[in-house]
Amino acid sequence: MKKAYVILDGYYGQLEGRPASNHLSYENFWVRYTRAFDRVTIITRVGKWQVKGGNFIEGPGVEVIALPEIRKILPFLFYIPKLILLLSRLPRDASYILRSPGFIPSIAWFVLLARRIPFGVEMVGDPQDALGKGSGTQPLRPLLNLFWTLTSKGQCLTAAATAYVTKRALQRRYPPTSGTPSFSYTSLDLHDADFAKTARRVEDFDVSAPTFVNVAMMHQNIKGQDVLLTAFAEIRRRGVDARLVLIGDGDNRLQFEQQAKALGVADSVRFTGLLPRGPALYKELDEADLFVLPSRQEGLPRAMIEAMARGLPCVASDVGGANELVPEEELIAKGDAEGLANQILRLLSDPEALATQSQRNFETAHDYHRDIVSEERRRFYATLLSLTEQAGKNGSGG
Repeated sequence: MKKAYVILDGYYGQLEGRPASNHLSYENFWVRYTRAFDRVTIITRVGKWQVKGGNFIEGPGVEVIALPEIRKILPFLFYIPKLILLLSRLPRDASYILRSPGFIPSIAWFVLLARRIPFGVEMVGDPQDALGKGSGTQPLRPLLNLFWTLTSKGQCLTAAATAYVTKRALQRRYPPTSGTPSFSYTSLDLHDADFAKTARRVEDFDVSAPTFVNVAMMHQNIKGQDVLLTAFAEIRRRGVDARLVLIGDGDNRLQFEQQAKALGVADSVRFTGLLPRGPALYKELDEADLFVLPSRQEGLPRAMIEAMARGLPCVASDVGGANELVPEEELIAKGDAEGLANQILRLLSDPEALATQSQRNFETAHDYHRDIVSEERRRFYATLLSLTEQAGKNGSGG
């Protein structure tokens, strides 16, 4: 039997007492592992909070080992011995995939090294940005940033095979060891139905009363909604009758709602909550004039690719692989609300530029069609299976 253990931090809740997610459910994400492995075990945190509008993580061939949702550093430190014991008892005749960055994958990395078990890494974000300035209020953030960054680099250097969601960006900061197999594919699978029929024309944009849309989780300030709200207030102050739609949910939603009120723009900002990928989300994207993503951390921004597939022009911060989607000169510095407002206003003043970017983004999004992405992913899984079998024959999992 081809077994795989996928280890990640995760941020999952429950639905009818079972692990569930709003965006990484069985049908839209985890089932892809079963195309290579007979049994997949996910090791991740599962909280007691109820998932609204989500779906189960488990399904045929996929099960979850639920770790407690410990989000404070001191309780997590006390939990580490139990986590190490759990990881040390896992079978040797399986493939191991660390979805990094994360503290749980980092602990698992130490255990796998100690047990001399080969593993693969799926690098899906940049820890150096995730715990960088402005991303949260954790007092130990600089130390945690250093730990997370160093362990992520170590994982990539010691992995039997690596996969990155970017083509270049994460590879530069977290390179694999020379000669080891390395792959590049996004976590997003775009189907034909995810694409608009065509890109947008000049007359499709309402530059006098534009609608901006953002799709992102609202966990701390990682996705930069605080920056977007500040920039939006400045744009309205300059006389543009704009509207802002914030799609997503999380711990900081109330904070952002209060910020909108404090800035005097609450009547022009709409919070939709979570919207699953599909008609409801695409309706919001299709009715918007501009997608804005001022993140402080990204791997390859999936929400931005989805927006591009709907023909939306985009304004984003220069983090992760954003510069692989749009030219670097069009990106703004993370945390720069004034620069964000200026870039948006520049685009609004040039409808031709909006139409040109729409066409370019629409074409770029087709590079992330499922048919292209799934083949590269298949090659990564096949490589891991081969390395696991080879390790078993050589007895190197001792």
